This record gives sequence, C-alpha cells and structure tokens, in this order.
Amino acid sequence: MRGFWKSVGSLSIGLALGIGLGGASPGVTDVVEAVIAQVNEDFIYLSDLRHEEELLLRQVQAQVLPEKQAEVFREYQAKLLDSLIERQLFLQKAKEMGLNPEPQVQAALERIKKENNLSSDEELRAALERENIRFEDFVDTIRVQVLQRMVLLSYIQPRLVITDQDLRDYYQRHADEFRTPEQWQFYQLQVPKDSTLREAIEQEVLSMSPSPELQAKVASMEGVQFAAVGPIAPEQVRSEIRQALSQATLQTWVGPLDLNDRWVWLWFDRREGGTQLSFETVRDQVYERVAQERADQARDRYIEELKKNSFIRIYCSNLPEPYRSLYEKNPNCMHG
Repeated sequence: MRGFWKSVGSLSIGLALGIGLGGASPGVTDVVEAVIAQVNEDFIYLSDLRHEEELLLRQVQAQVLPEKQAEVFREYQAKLLDSLIERQLFLQKAKEMGLNPEPQVQAALERIKKENNLSSDEELRAALERENIRFEDFVDTIRVQVLQRMVLLSYIQPRLVITDQDLRDYYQRHADEFRTPEQWQFYQLQVPKDSTLREAIEQEVLSMSPSPELQAKVASMEGVQFAAVGPIAPEQVRSEIRQALSQATLQTWVGPLDLNDRWVWLWFDRREGGTQLSFETVRDQVYERVAQERADQARDRYIEELKKNSFIRIYCSNLPEPYRSLYEKNPNCMHG
C-alpha cells in the first residue's frame, strides 16, 4: 500500500494552449503532496491527476483544431478523477483475479508496430517521442486497457445472451441506419440580393430546367452563379441546403433560400442509393451493435457494483479547481 504522503519534485506542464490547470506549483521542488482520493487501500495523488492532464493535453494538441482545444480539454478534464478511481478499481480486481496482461500487451505492441511499418520497440519509441509521448506511458496505458478488458470480459461474457429476436428488434428500431449510401445530385443558382435580378430570375429562368440554354441565359446576368453539385453524400451538404432538398420534389426548383448575401435556388436532379438492406445482409453488423450496447450497459452496472462494494473517499480540500467545485457535493467528498 502506498503511503498517505509522498515527496515529489517539480510539477510543471508546458501549456501551449494557455489552459490553466489550477492548483499546480510549477518550479517548486521537494513539496509534500497530498492524497486526493482513496480507493480501498490504494491512494490517488495529485501527481497522478497532473500526469493524466498532461497526457490529455498532448492528445488534444495532436488531434483537435487549435480553436477547439481549450473547450475539448476542459470537457475531458472534468472526467479525469472519475477515470482514475475506476482504473484503480479495475486494477485491484485484476490483481484479485490473478490476471496476467503481458501476452496481450506484447501482442498489441506487435500489432501496432506492424500497422505502422515499424520493425522494433526502438522504432516505436522514436515514433512516439516525435508525438511527445513517452514509450513507458504508452505501454502502461495499453496494459491498463488490457486489464480492464480482461476484468470486464469475465463479468460480461456470461451475461451477454443475445437472441435472434433481439437482433431483429434492433434492426426494426434502426432500419433507417441500414441503407446503401445515399448520393444527391443537384443544381445551385446563386443570385446577389438585388430585387431587379431576383425578378428577372423568377420571370425568365425558373420556368426552365437546367440546360445549356439556362446556363447561357444566366451567364449574361451580373453576379449570378449556376453550378452542378454532386454526386455528394447528404451529410456533406450545407445544413440549410440539405434541409431544403430533403423536403423537395425531384426535377423542380425550390427556393429562394436566404443565405448571407445571396438568394439561392436549388434544382434537385437525382437521388441515388438509400436502398434498405435486408436483415440477413446486415445481421453481423447488427450483432456487433447489440453486443456493444449490452457490453456498455453491463460495464456501467459493473462499475457501480464495484464502487458500491468499495471504500472510496475524495479529499476535496486537497483538490485544485475545477475538481473541487465538481466534487464538493459528491457523497464521497471529505473536507478538512
């Protein structure tokens, strides 16, 4: 069992985002660090939380657009302490069960090296360092994930009974999700907000279908743009246009839409795909979805069961913000 206090060195995190982590004392050495949570006989320290923040920060910087980084960081930061508590519960359960994760950890590392055309641990280490990720942290994360999965499988598999009727019921409830990819093709007529131009379009153009003649007609109108769009997936279409086309009749003009400084008319020319796939065709896909849904539900129940049967204390007086505000009303929170 780790002691209640430990001596730690400098806790400095280079925050390129300008995100204040709150409560850290960069540059201060040999400080005595308080425990922030207790899970049965194990303790979670402030440095554990800071370490997770640092890993999260690196991931956000690598994967999120700069203008969204602060928002995404704060969203996931709020979940870090819960994640550490749940991780400790799983590790304790894995130890109790005598699980050995190393064969699966090594298999995962070999798979990662193969997928990234890396021939050795040294090459993997170098690749991770280029992403500002320590090899040891990477392996430890895999080890924890493997242990969590092993513990969960031991709990979930005996309870994961899925009948053919379960699959058919799910298929019926989600029928619209099992279709061939839909593609749209349409024409777009963009007109500057000029009343004279709009009148000319309505009187001289909208009675015509898209054609070389129509294109020649609008070519003489200053600022008017006529273009074919597609084939394109509906989800790639601007939301206002997608909504208008989804309610439109094929081979007719719809509009005008008021889009910023322009009026826009649309001609929905063709819709392809979107055909319903039979249950037998997508049975395996349905099974994967149902199994994942049941597994997620079982995981949540199992975590609640572990928490209920464990001694958990959160030492809120030792928590920095934003965690103190998040947990001050938690029944496991202790002040002073």
